Amino acid sequence: SKSVESSFSEAYMFGKNVSLGLNIYRRDLNSFNYIGNNRDTTYSQATTGFQVRAGVPLTEYLTAVASYTLNYDDVSLAKDQFFSTRLGPDLECDPLLAGRYLCDAIGKRLSSIVGMSLIYDTLDNRVRPTRGLTASINGDFAGLGGDVRYARLRLNASQFKNLGKGFIFSLSGEGGAIKSLNNDDIRLTDRFYLGEPQIGGFDIRGVGPRVIRKPYVDDSGNILADAPNKNDLDVGLSGRRRDWTDDALGGKYYYLAKAEIEIPLGSGARELGLRPSIFVNAGSVWGSDFDQNRLDGAS
Repeated sequence: SKSVESSFSEAYMFGKNVSLGLNIYRRDLNSFNYIGNNRDTTYSQATTGFQVRAGVPLTEYLTAVASYTLNYDDVSLAKDQFFSTRLGPDLECDPLLAGRYLCDAIGKRLSSIVGMSLIYDTLDNRVRPTRGLTASINGDFAGLGGDVRYARLRLNASQFKNLGKGFIFSLSGEGGAIKSLNNDDIRLTDRFYLGEPQIGGFDIRGVGPRVIRKPYVDDSGNILADAPNKNDLDVGLSGRRRDWTDDALGGKYYYLAKAEIEIPLGSGARELGLRPSIFVNAGSVWGSDFDQNRLDGAS
């Protein structure tokens, strides 16, 4: 991924206890997997947009934040890898090469999102907390204009406790749900994903539902460039795992929990940003209810 962002924030707008912020950004994301040792880019997403937000403290520890976000997304696939003329005279996305779920994600769309958050914060330090609690609830509505309509809810909470002698124990959890507000399914680019860096030891987007694509092969084991109809020829699917590709589908629901004990080091190590810890993670992504017939078309 690559991104560039310009931000402005004012903690006391017009001398009032009201904060105002503005972000303008461009973010480029390449989703990829590996075929053997070769990197294979599945789709590219370019997002250009801005967000305006305003916050009002309700109590000493509770703040309400309202926001408006406008995103312009351009999702594309490599034409030399995923397009063909198999379905007609024009070059178009081929479900046998890309998978129908990727073909459906292609296009340019505008997202107009209104959000509201409640944030509770009693941390003693927002950069390296040693005690306190922070929790938030965030609701988003996409559909005030634009091309997509959905409602999304996210919850997040973290508790920190000083065990003494520099040992810090923390317990955190988060979760979310998203629901379409029209007859369309939630787009691939709007779904929840888990993996690195949220859960260490997993690939990027390595947790959750996936589609495995197995290329058609002939009797000699040669992969066919244009897979024939299975009813016409006696062909099988490649049994070699290195010939398969798999892509994360994401999900409409997710949760993530983490328990961690930070191990103290000397002041020199802390200044270098070293922070060893013992931790355990648990999480899941689910709710990827793509139509099975459409998934079969991606084999």
